[in-house]
Amino acid sequence: MSPRSKEANQLVLDIRREQFIAAAFKIFARRGYAATRISDIAAAAGMSHGLIYHYFKTKEEVFAELVKSASNVFLAVTKYGSRYDASPLDRLRIIAEIVISMSHSEESTYYLNIVEQALVSEGIAEMTKEIIVKNVASSIQLIQSLILEGQKRGQIICEDPQKLALAYYSMVKGMSGMQSKIDAFHDFTASFSDGAIIVRALGNPECRQSKSLDHRKTSPFAPLKPVSNTLVYRTRISQKEEATVHRESVTKSVRNGKDVFRIVTEQESGERMVAFINAGNLLPTRIEFRTGNEKANHWIDYKDDRVIIHYPQRGIHKELQWSGRLYDNYTVPHILQSYPFESVDKMQLLLIMDGIFGWPVGLYGIEIMNAGRETVRTPAGEYDCYRLELSNPVFEKIKIRYWFPVDAPRYYVRRELLGSVTELVEIQ
Repeated sequence: MSPRSKEANQLVLDIRREQFIAAAFKIFARRGYAATRISDIAAAAGMSHGLIYHYFKTKEEVFAELVKSASNVFLAVTKYGSRYDASPLDRLRIIAEIVISMSHSEESTYYLNIVEQALVSEGIAEMTKEIIVKNVASSIQLIQSLILEGQKRGQIICEDPQKLALAYYSMVKGMSGMQSKIDAFHDFTASFSDGAIIVRALGNPECRQSKSLDHRKTSPFAPLKPVSNTLVYRTRISQKEEATVHRESVTKSVRNGKDVFRIVTEQESGERMVAFINAGNLLPTRIEFRTGNEKANHWIDYKDDRVIIHYPQRGIHKELQWSGRLYDNYTVPHILQSYPFESVDKMQLLLIMDGIFGWPVGLYGIEIMNAGRETVRTPAGEYDCYRLELSNPVFEKIKIRYWFPVDAPRYYVRRELLGSVTELVEIQ
């Protein structure tokens, strides 16, 4: 078996670094800066002490990296929202809803705690504190620009835009921080629509608002034309790792009186993901996970005005209020078959994440870029493909790439995700 390439080795190192960072967030947030040691983080991450020094030389360097990541969350979401194809008021709503939704998990409290520690703990370098100040200032400047644009359109009240930007920032951060504390102690029905409440305070009552571009009846995708066969894929992290195999199929069905597509992904272990999406607009209606013939042990329900996430293995049961065009992470490979490749270079989507890959539960914005055409070889054959690249503004280093044949049917033939490669092996 051939050794790993330089690129594959780097991918493994990058993944281990992210695992260390995730462990560091938890340890620093729970123990505090003074009581945390590098060896504690290494043990939590399952890594050798020596490997840690490949990435960071001191505890101060680790903490500075955490502060940079934590304080960058709001700025990254603000940049994403400011580019969204919507009115200024809707863009402010989307920013608020993404930030607030991310507070509905334990991980989100780590970000808040890290920033608070950096500002009040002794022994923290001034340069580290300046990272926070710089990111906050950049966020407020972007918000102020959106407010100015909204005022020119008559959508936002005519008050000092700088003060309105500061008020907006304070309300979003305050509601996010309070929500994470409420979630830690209570089974609380959370609401993405808190973002709508915030922007309503900015709205000009004399302005008749246009319809949101996130209305459920609109869709940026062409009609889905799934292949009737079962697709067999293999996934491998590196040439040294043994590949895993899974099968995917899509069939048209009727559920609760509505036409839907039923998507099934089955692993070798017998674990199955079954997703139902509306046959018209491709929006999800239910995602469920089963082992063998057992009942669903983990599911996500999409109603007209809310999303219910039930994940007992992680202690999660959340009901999140929402109205608008919202997709699910698990259905992305299938709805992208209907991407308008010939006419659209970029697209933005709002996704629900249930904690997969260790990310916080909540609402996420992703950007999709049509990267052009190229030839791809897989065990199933050679394909002339379109390549789509997906990115998240908060987790900038995580890129997902899909290759779809130019000729229909357009099931994906290759995917790259977190260092792993999934390829089409067989069409049954």
